[in-house]
Amino acid sequence: MEPDLVHPIPVEIEQIDKGSTEWDGDAREAIRTVARTAVKKLNAQISWSVKDDPNPEKMGISEETRGYLLFKKKDLSGESVTINRGDKISKIGYDIVELYVTGLTPVGHYPDQGGASLLIAYFGDRNPRT
Repeated sequence: MEPDLVHPIPVEIEQIDKGSTEWDGDAREAIRTVARTAVKKLNAQISWSVKDDPNPEKMGISEETRGYLLFKKKDLSGESVTINRGDKISKIGYDIVELYVTGLTPVGHYPDQGGASLLIAYFGDRNPRT
């Protein structure tokens, strides 16, 4: 049994192009701006978080996850896409956004699927270190 998405919507993702980005090896970050690949159009199920308040801490404001996108791994492999932390989400449905993937969790481990069949990509509104 293959899982399906509930109300999938189109999303556009720009992946980091590490081969074209100038990196500072000591700081492990881009020297100027991160180069990105062409826009990839995928279908995903979205879940926005309820809380949108910044979380002040001793070291400053901590970034909160704003929600997640749920992808079918079969769709990702069909488009030759590997979602990574730091990839930019530029459009969700009709809304133009500037969100970044902050974490990934493989889910949907069904016996007949041979491993995870879904991927949760958590996103936030600030660019994390890559």
